[in-house]
Amino acid sequence: MDNYKKFENDFVDAVYKAYDENDVKYNANNRDFETVFCDYCNLLFTKFVENKKREVLISQELKEKMRKNNKVKKLIKYMKSIIENGDDINNHLTRTIYNSQFDDMLFNDWNIRHIHLNEQEETTNQGMKNNRSNLLLFAIFEDDKCYFIDVRDHNESNLWGLIKFLEILQHNWGNKFFNKVSDGPEQMSIASDEDVLKLRNSSVKANVMIYKLKGKNYIKNYLTGYNVVGKNLYSQMQAMKRIRKYESIQGNYINLKFNYMNYHDLGSIYTSNGELSL
Repeated sequence: MDNYKKFENDFVDAVYKAYDENDVKYNANNRDFETVFCDYCNLLFTKFVENKKREVLISQELKEKMRKNNKVKKLIKYMKSIIENGDDINNHLTRTIYNSQFDDMLFNDWNIRHIHLNEQEETTNQGMKNNRSNLLLFAIFEDDKCYFIDVRDHNESNLWGLIKFLEILQHNWGNKFFNKVSDGPEQMSIASDEDVLKLRNSSVKANVMIYKLKGKNYIKNYLTGYNVVGKNLYSQMQAMKRIRKYESIQGNYINLKFNYMNYHDLGSIYTSNGELSL
């Protein structure tokens, strides 16, 4: 076995060992280094939310629902306190965060996550079976802020492509998320939930999508997107940037240290020329 191949095998072994220890679903028959690395970056950078204190901003539309529904008000206040305190929110996310191969298209397309609204805390994949809820909060997480967009029922139709989410973002935070563009041909605008879902399911992946929101055309001005097979663009860019760096260890590899789910330190590669960050 050549030196670089040993590095690839060691990395795959380390990732799969961590998956087994943390109940993460994966394809054990796949040992292609680049595929495994890209799937791991997808898990690390897009599925889990880093535990840190964030300011929470609530849309006017959601505030109105809170005024009318005490249950919604109570649960939103609970989630708000978790996020503001920097506590773990991940056990309220979808259980597909424990599937390294699953692609959340609502997140990949618009950076919107859904949160199961309840007050029961769990710590494991299996435990999360006990705190699922039909009442979902839709939100965008940034490094220091979290935007609460809307609350919807899990059984609502077209839930993962509601153009209403974008209308709420534009109405409340305007230029933060969108830029208005001049009107173009009608067929170029995405104007309905059905348009969103059809585009995601098609083989067409536009670099710039124009959304018709309340009769006006906008483009997103925040980084989101997915490639032709539905993979999150940001996670794939992070993966490929690192893979190119690893090519420098050809012939010099000794061993590695793998830090599972560490956003800031993936681990270390030890070579005859010194240490390289993973």
